[in-house]
Amino acid sequence: MQDLLLIKAEAKKDFRNVSGIKGFGIGKNSLRIYVTNQDVINQLPDTYMGVKVDFLVEPEDFVPHKISIPASMNRWHSGN
Repeated sequence: MQDLLLIKAEAKKDFRNVSGIKGFGIGKNSLRIYVTNQDVINQLPDTYMGVKVDFLVEPEDFVPHKISIPASMNRWHSGN
């Protein structure tokens, strides 16, 4: 996992000027790059630093909905 965190950080630096990238994440043994369309994917490699790249397409106007999770269901909640 630590390697993927480092790879994600490097990808953010290397691809910071590519228009249409919305964000970066980590999948199961892969780097995830969130993009706005297929044209962006065509500019990027299928692998990066020896790791598979998964692309997730989200339109430019996509805004994820925030949901509220009760504290009792939050595994990081201390219960205090």
